[in-house]
Amino acid sequence: MSTRVVIDKDILGWANDQKSELSKIYNEIIEVGNDKRIPQRNRDDENAVFCVKENCDLMTGDKTAYSYFFDSDVKTVQIEKYAWDTNGDKPIYLIKIIK
Repeated sequence: MSTRVVIDKDILGWANDQKSELSKIYNEIIEVGNDKRIPQRNRDDENAVFCVKENCDLMTGDKTAYSYFFDSDVKTVQIEKYAWDTNGDKPIYLIKIIK
């Protein structure tokens, strides 16, 4: 299990509301656009490469974001419908690299 998570730009509001809960699970929370290692205008494929290289999970509202992990030599990912963003009225997906 990863100790770090990348929060995609589209769910930053939800993540800010959940920061204390997320901090109990992850040692580091990396927000797209708020961390210079992963700029705001990063594409999904760039976020996937970052997660693979840095061994991070990804939380996103984009249900197709997982597909880019396979372009980075990842063979298996786990996708979980983690929560519901009531303000954004959409699901939050947790994507974990398995192997």
